[in-house]
Formats: sequence, structure tokens, C-alpha cells
Amino acid sequence: MALNLFQVPYELVESLTLDAEKQGYIKNKRLLEINPKGLVPTIEIVDCCQKDGQKLQDGNSGNSKVILESIDVCDWFSKTGNIKEYVPGCSTENHAGDKSQSNVGDKSNAGGDKNSISIPSNFSSPALYACALWANRVVCSPFYRCLVRQDPEEQKQAWHEFQAGWKKFVSLLGAKHSDLLERIEPVVSDDPEKVTAVVDSYLAEVEKDESGNSKEESGKEDAVGYFCSESTPTESTPSSENTPSLPNIVDLAVFPWCFRLYVLKEYRDFELPEKEPWVQKLRKWEKNMIKHEGIQKTLPGKDKLLETYARYAKGTAKSLVGDAVRQGKAAHEI
Repeated sequence: MALNLFQVPYELVESLTLDAEKQGYIKNKRLLEINPKGLVPTIEIVDCCQKDGQKLQDGNSGNSKVILESIDVCDWFSKTGNIKEYVPGCSTENHAGDKSQSNVGDKSNAGGDKNSISIPSNFSSPALYACALWANRVVCSPFYRCLVRQDPEEQKQAWHEFQAGWKKFVSLLGAKHSDLLERIEPVVSDDPEKVTAVVDSYLAEVEKDESGNSKEESGKEDAVGYFCSESTPTESTPSSENTPSLPNIVDLAVFPWCFRLYVLKEYRDFELPEKEPWVQKLRKWEKNMIKHEGIQKTLPGKDKLLETYARYAKGTAKSLVGDAVRQGKAAHEI
């Protein structure tokens, strides 16, 4: 998603193929070489000066760098920004291989200067990175518990936590919450629980302040921004990386789980209370996210996604995530 959003040239390489039973995966050999867990996405930044066919297929990756996990990929690109600096002799061929569930040979090139990737300085920071990990814990893990766990009561408890996580995220949309990042800075290298404690403490203050407002003040509708954003999304689709309404690393970390809400409706009959103000705000944020062409390009077909998650809903998926959640572990710990 970040690669498309910031117009980073890349090549998609199929890495997960369903086995004969359609419960587990046959994993790409190169993927397992550079990521023994075989999880996606895995990004391999390769020396573009190699001959075609050598970059990923034969393992001869030259000056390659491997980055695991979506959040780490986003953070690395925000820090690097210029691929040409990483591989000095680089041409304008594909620079990054994204091993994800995609069609073999599907390539994307969004245009722009292919040797220089311009990413806004406020896309990521140590505090935003810590908040992205926090958001992943409170949203992603409950999603998988809703889906994988087979006990109805456990599913309901996970759904309750899933909604609570989204409600917290929505409460932190907009520039007025940017001071949260200053509070996060001192604890970014500590235990993740400290980050959670800082976020919860801040949210308690926000709730107290809002409860003290007059009815006239509380009735005002704020413009929906991004996570602790300094800018507010516009109604038009951004056309360049300089548009001030781009989401940040936290928004990208949680958006997939908002898009997948229909999966929980299909398999667990769980639906958000759409008339609640916080859900309406979430939907506006989702709408603003989807306006970005780079994000639109990453959205899978709903029928295909339902098929993918069917085995998780039945509790039969043979995957690291499925196995872990069945054992009572959290998906974010895999």
C-alpha cells in the first residue's frame, strides 16, 4: 500500500499458493530463503543492475536488503526516501520486490522520478512507529480472534475488543491530538505496554475534557483528519506526494482491518453500530483513505478475500497466524 501511495516502483512476486487441500500454503522458495517464517509482505530491495531473471529467481540478490512486516517496510522507506542512494549504480528498472499474494508477473510503476522517492517527513517518526505497533495490537489481533476462535463467547469478547480498539483510534484522528506524539517519544524504546499506558492516559484526559464541554460545543462536527495529523484530508484525490492530506504510517497500519469488516459480517454476523458518532467518523476516515489512487490499487476483490478467510472462519487454516490464534496467542506476536 505504501509503495503505491508514494509511487515506489516495484515488482510483485507470487509467494503463497494454496496446497491441494486449500487449507495451507506452498511458499515461494526465495521467500523462505530471505524470510524463514514465510510471512508476507516481505520486501527485497535488490541491485537493479543485475540481469533480468537473476533478481529473485536464483537467489543471487547482490546488494539486497530484506525488510519484514508491513509497518517496518513503511518506516524504512520513510527513513530512506531515495533508492538511488541505497544502490548507487541503479538504473530505472524495478527497485523493490513485494512478495505478497498477487498475480505472477504483475508489475506496477506509478511514474515519477524512479530513482528518488519523496516521502513526507511527517509520514513516520519514532513516536508514529510506536503508535502504529499499538494500533496493530488493538485492531489486528482482535480481528483474527473474532475469525479463528470457534467458541461463540470468545468471538464476542474479541469483537468487543475490536470495537474498543477502533473507538480509540477514531478518538485520535485530527491535528488537535498531535501532542500525544510528544508524550510517546520518551517511551518508544520501552515495553509496548508503556506506549499503551500513555495512549490510554491521554484518551482518558480527552474524554474528561469532552465531557466538560457544553452541548453546543460537543455538537460541533470536526473535520476528519488522519491519526494525530497536522493536516486535514481534502475532498479531492491527492495527485502528488506534496499534497498535505496524505495519511501516515498509523493510518496505513490499520486500514486493511477496516476494509475487511465485511469479512466479519459474512462469517460472524458482526456489524459496527453505524449510527454511532464514532463509527460515522470512522467511515469518513475510510472514505478519505480510499480516495487515494495508491490505496485503491491495493484493494483485493471482496469475493476473493472472503474465499481466503473462509478456512480461518472454519478454524482449519494451516498457517502461522491460524495456528497461533487457535493456541491462544495474539496475531501481532507472530
